[in-house]
Amino acid sequence: MTFQITPQALGILVVGCIVGIAVFRYTVRTHAGLPARGDLVGAISAAVGVIAALGLLLGLDGSGPGSAAVPEAPPISRPAECPTDAPGC
Repeated sequence: MTFQITPQALGILVVGCIVGIAVFRYTVRTHAGLPARGDLVGAISAAVGVIAALGLLLGLDGSGPGSAAVPEAPPISRPAECPTDAPGC
């Protein structure tokens, strides 16, 4: 099965990953005390936050090539000779 992703969504994903990496590396340098690894949870949270914000701002609504479109229901019409208060009309 092939999963298609739009270029806009791919760009948003790449930007989110870059922000996550930058946050991880920044937390390694700013840690006070013994040398330790960066804040992985903070980096993942920052990446997810950026991806969600850009997705909402740039309008990723899932209408890409792989999304299933829901057909629109036809409008309900009443026959001209049927009164509005009659049962079954």
